[in-house]
Amino acid sequence: MGSALIALPIVGLSIVNLISIALLLNNNPNLLTGWLSDGRSAKMDLDATGAMTNALPALYAACWWGAWRLMDREHLTGKREWILRFVLTGGILIAIYSALIKVARYDLLPCVFGLAVVFLAHRYSTGRLKLAKSMTSFLVMVAAVAALFLAMAWLRGSDELAALGKNVIGYTAASYNRLAALLDGDINFPYSGTGVYSFKFLTYIPVLNRWIDFASLFGMPTKEEAWISEFGAIAQSGLDGSYIWASAFGYVYSDIGILAVAYFFFIGLASMAAWRSMITGHVAGLTIYPWIAFSILFWMGDNFLAYSKLIVFAGTAVLMGGYEKLARAKRHQS
Repeated sequence: MGSALIALPIVGLSIVNLISIALLLNNNPNLLTGWLSDGRSAKMDLDATGAMTNALPALYAACWWGAWRLMDREHLTGKREWILRFVLTGGILIAIYSALIKVARYDLLPCVFGLAVVFLAHRYSTGRLKLAKSMTSFLVMVAAVAALFLAMAWLRGSDELAALGKNVIGYTAASYNRLAALLDGDINFPYSGTGVYSFKFLTYIPVLNRWIDFASLFGMPTKEEAWISEFGAIAQSGLDGSYIWASAFGYVYSDIGILAVAYFFFIGLASMAAWRSMITGHVAGLTIYPWIAFSILFWMGDNFLAYSKLIVFAGTAVLMGGYEKLARAKRHQS
């Protein structure tokens, strides 16, 4: 594909995200500086009504796709595509800023982590990935993700080193303590068995949710109701109610019991298919696998793979796939 055709979706979605930022600022007049002075309040009080917030995951999916296509062009031609690099960098910066002003670490982290996955996977697919360098790159990537996580924790009010350390343990190793307590029956989530933890995307389907209450349709609580209920459940078990994660395994087990084994087996098969799609440069893999990889990295936390972003990525894959077919058809006609 030509540089202009690669740049077009990134530019289009960047503009949509700028509009989304403007709508957020209109809904939250103090948001421009509020997230710096009091990130926790900015996060909790955020009014995202009508702000097209699902445009953000679509943008970083387009950036993952664009990064791969850019590297393809540069690998084949041996030349630097500076204009396309500038466009891609602009899209990435807009995505990062969109996540930052919402103090949304689970919008920011997948974007950055996904770009690293795309870079390493492209080098692997072209035979340029060396073991020593790949290990270094992996360690740098993990350090960067950890640094971003701590930076977001700082924005949300953890301004002391001890508090930041507590956040690290509370959101990582301690999650498996809560998993053990859940398996022992000491933790009982009020909405266990409703499917909200295994199929959370069914509670909110972007765009269609404006007209259809999917949570009620499927007999599930909203994702906010499920989230709020977890704090009390953890506190009642005698553990620190400030940290609620019970790992992806714990959440799914609380929903479907021993069938969680089959659930994660299926995820393994889907991950393998998405990886193969990605390293061959197919749109579906480029827009979905980075999210799967991020979700697996954070299995210690929530079952992120089941979030409604999955629908956004799948929709983006369909649209980008159609776009590429049209672009190829136009090129053949020329």
